[in-house]
Amino acid sequence: MSLSQSDCNQLTQLLGRVPTEVEACVVDVMWSEHCSYKSTRPLLKRFPVRAPSVVVGVGEDAGIVAFAEHNGRQYGLAVSHESHNHPSQILPIEGAATGVGGVVRDVYCMGADVIGVLNSLHFGQGTWHTEHIANQVVQGVGDYANPLGVPVLAGETVYHPSYNENCLVNVAAVGLVPLDHIIHSYVPEAAKTEPYDLILLGKSTDATGFGGATFSSVTLDQSDSATNIGAVQVHDPFLKRVVVNVLNAIWAYVRDADIAVGCKDLGAGGIACATSEITSASGFGARVILDQVNQSVPNLDPKVIACSETQERFCLAVPRSHSAAILAIANETYAMGDTYPNAGAVVIGEVVQAPRYVVESKGQVVCDLPISIITTDVLVERTSANRAVAFGEFDVAPVHTVDTVAALVQHVIAHEAARPKAYVYRRFDHGVRGDTIVSPGEAGAGVVAPIPGCLDAVAVSIDSNHYGVLNSYQSGAAAVAEAVRNVIAVGGDPVALTDCLNYGNPENPDVFFDIQQGIQGIADAATALGGSDPLPVISGNVSLYNESKTGSSVCPSPVVLALGKMADFRQSVTMVFKAVGSTVVWVGKAQAQFGGTVIADVLPDANFSAVPEVDFALEKQQNDWCLAAIQSRRVLSCHDIATGGLIVTLLDMVRGAGGTGTIGCSVTVPEATLFTDCFSESGGYVLEVPSDSVAGLLSTAGSVPVRILGETVAQPLISVNKKTVYSQ
Repeated sequence: MSLSQSDCNQLTQLLGRVPTEVEACVVDVMWSEHCSYKSTRPLLKRFPVRAPSVVVGVGEDAGIVAFAEHNGRQYGLAVSHESHNHPSQILPIEGAATGVGGVVRDVYCMGADVIGVLNSLHFGQGTWHTEHIANQVVQGVGDYANPLGVPVLAGETVYHPSYNENCLVNVAAVGLVPLDHIIHSYVPEAAKTEPYDLILLGKSTDATGFGGATFSSVTLDQSDSATNIGAVQVHDPFLKRVVVNVLNAIWAYVRDADIAVGCKDLGAGGIACATSEITSASGFGARVILDQVNQSVPNLDPKVIACSETQERFCLAVPRSHSAAILAIANETYAMGDTYPNAGAVVIGEVVQAPRYVVESKGQVVCDLPISIITTDVLVERTSANRAVAFGEFDVAPVHTVDTVAALVQHVIAHEAARPKAYVYRRFDHGVRGDTIVSPGEAGAGVVAPIPGCLDAVAVSIDSNHYGVLNSYQSGAAAVAEAVRNVIAVGGDPVALTDCLNYGNPENPDVFFDIQQGIQGIADAATALGGSDPLPVISGNVSLYNESKTGSSVCPSPVVLALGKMADFRQSVTMVFKAVGSTVVWVGKAQAQFGGTVIADVLPDANFSAVPEVDFALEKQQNDWCLAAIQSRRVLSCHDIATGGLIVTLLDMVRGAGGTGTIGCSVTVPEATLFTDCFSESGGYVLEVPSDSVAGLLSTAGSVPVRILGETVAQPLISVNKKTVYSQ
């Protein structure tokens, strides 16, 4: 257990007695950072969470926003966003796979159908071990998503030496749900007037993942391999398909019977977490009888039954008068026990009116706690101290000619950040549902049209950066800005955000400062870039203690997902150049701010320290104009400017998905700003516009900084000021 001495003292004081072994284990799980957010809960209140489009906000297993109407039915989009970092460092295949399993469960339990997943994968550099982890993590994502029949819509793969001992595996799932079919993550109000049972559905319980929540909430000690491996969950996507079919049949029964139910997935903390949270969220308590839990291993210890993190399980709160019918769907109609030993549905307890959490085993009460102790009462105050990192407002851009810039371009192109990621996304099935419109590699965002016969589409992107090495505030703001730009670049209108905050040990004042700053950067960007209403943060996760016993901590790594929608998927655009003789248009303004960028890696002796700063007002102007341009159907291709700057943006537009592009570009850049224009990561867009549409389009720009860069050419190359800097 990871309870500190102060935690133990606080628990003993709250109870007025020494806790039982099961109580201590339950509290250990529920007071972990992974479950309680005890260090960050007050900070997360800075996020904008309300907007007219929000149907279900932060606090349930997945957030939901309104999406589209089709044939008289209103639909919403459900999104969950989580991390599985420590498990993926220890057992990369299992860790990544169960990470995907966790987010899809979050979406399924809201009554939604998963339409796609995304991933943000962060790996170390330069060793066989980091390459091995990267390869196996990618395999794990595919091993779960592919058999489940869920497409991988978008993602990013990034490399940095700070991830050598702590990889980051952030995953998200998006689902489609009719608004009249939403299932909530809490016990319904009806439980005040009629008895409600707690039903465990899915795989039979074993000891896998026991201690997983606390393992993910402490500094990683890779020398303790036995404990670490035991804390990693085991995935079974084929059983998950059966469980999802059963769940859908139960939802159909619930609708026909017109009853109110609640549902939570079993992830961190297992039965203890799910049963306490689903009941306490509505002001109820719970009585759990461990002897009734279906087990695949005999004679499990009560604390293991209560807190193990066996995968592919859900907890349902249902009216007792309907429990038998729901059990029959799982155990008789679908005969789940024939699929996996002892799998199925069982009643493991009941909802009680008193706000207490009671667990029984072999006729004895082994846990009896005020439910608030394990769900809301824990909070810690952390100390914050500004890191002594010197960074300026602007860097001095080196003087370069087109010849020396051409040489630098070769180094930038060779940088891992600029490498095509086909070696990753080709291992995922991105079209398994048959409704994917824009696939990985074709743009910075994925696009899917999930409603058969309906033109409405979803655009989604997930992004991060390494600017937090120097400036955590700008790192958070830039993650939002880039994710939003990627959605706009395919023609999507951003409607919501989710986040995953990956940091080191919050007990270190400088790390806690980074957390504060990153959260504020996300909050300010979400507020500024949303228009009349902020872009609401509807789901998310905090992952702390991403450091090892050697003292090595990951660089501050906030990851942001942007969700957008478009009225007609036929309006979507991709990034590859489409026609010879088109005009290449640059939207934006390059600044001499190179700290934390690709060119700073290429030129380490330059000591760049000014991090690209998000100009919120300018960013919003550019976004609005670019989206309007795409919606006017005068844009053939579009790509945002981010990692690597203008050169890498043009490179992506020439290469296209998998390096299949056949059209290049010839651009002209002022010699005085050549270095800054080519390598700045200050944001913006590059558009390909038919030559006969350019004048009319540019006349609508107003104060938006827009300029003609050049034109597309018949060879897959990039020419800057008549110098070929790249040829495919």
